[in-house]
Amino acid sequence: MYHRKSRLRTTVVILVLLLVIAFPAALAREPGPSAVLASEPGEWQQVNTLTGANIGALAISPDFATDATVLIATPRSIFKSVDGGETWGMISEADNISLMVCSPTFSTDPLLLASGHNGLLRSDNGGVDWSIDDSFANVEAIAFSASFATDSIVWVGDNNGLHISNDGGLSWSDVGSFAAVTGIGPSPAYDVDGTLFVTTDDIVYRSFDRGTNWDPVWTSPASITSLVVSPSHDSDGHLYVGTTNGVYRSTNRGFMWEEKSTSLSERNTRSLVISPDYATDQTLLVSTGAGVWLTSEMGHRWTQVNTGLSSVNIQALSLSPAIAPDRIASGKRRTLG
Repeated sequence: MYHRKSRLRTTVVILVLLLVIAFPAALAREPGPSAVLASEPGEWQQVNTLTGANIGALAISPDFATDATVLIATPRSIFKSVDGGETWGMISEADNISLMVCSPTFSTDPLLLASGHNGLLRSDNGGVDWSIDDSFANVEAIAFSASFATDSIVWVGDNNGLHISNDGGLSWSDVGSFAAVTGIGPSPAYDVDGTLFVTTDDIVYRSFDRGTNWDPVWTSPASITSLVVSPSHDSDGHLYVGTTNGVYRSTNRGFMWEEKSTSLSERNTRSLVISPDYATDQTLLVSTGAGVWLTSEMGHRWTQVNTGLSSVNIQALSLSPAIAPDRIASGKRRTLG
């Protein structure tokens, strides 16, 4: 069931493409309990998606290594797989979802937040029932606190700025004074250090006091498309942004930045993701108009990993939270509608 105050509007169509990738030797190569794995390092496979469907968003369970759960949104429905994408079942109707994120405690809550162009959607039963808050305008970013199990904090960025909830998305308040927020990156130790990063079109902002005060720490030479914070940020201070003209990295909590895209033949990035085991494998993936690129050297060198892709026009990437044992990544391909 879908409870809404206004109909969501479609602006893009996502062609069906749910993929898996096995990483090279920099990552553990022993297969985990996942249902789908590529047979060769750096090779993509298409899993059994829905014939004739269009995918607007996908979400991977934080406990994918044990529950093999993936959810996808088509223009009218939500589908769920509990075997890594081999089989799918429709669980609800929902209009034109473009972003969908599982809570870190999805296996016990099971909470989902999602976006459409006219509001923020919330489900507390794994996507079966949804409510919509149409006070949000074009939600671009959703981020949960790493300590969500105890603090229930989640942030949302939209055309009106940055918003925080302390009760798992039931109520919201504004944070700071921003233009449209396109990316949110909380420190993995936010409960201790209170550090939070957000991006607007071309500026990275940082707060060390849970959003009370903000500093613009870097102005990008191009529009920012992605923001990722190292899972070990409290010890290494690393964060990355993808832009329409390359990838940039800071190793000191945003004080200084350097370009890390000299080996990318296509610099217009669409999506950037970081390995949950980054402290060990130093791995990131980035999608561009020329396909997918991988680095296992913190961006010093990138290798193109397009084997098995039916199209190199990959607009978004997702990683399994258990990337080291199960080696699962996914992507989606988009055309304008």
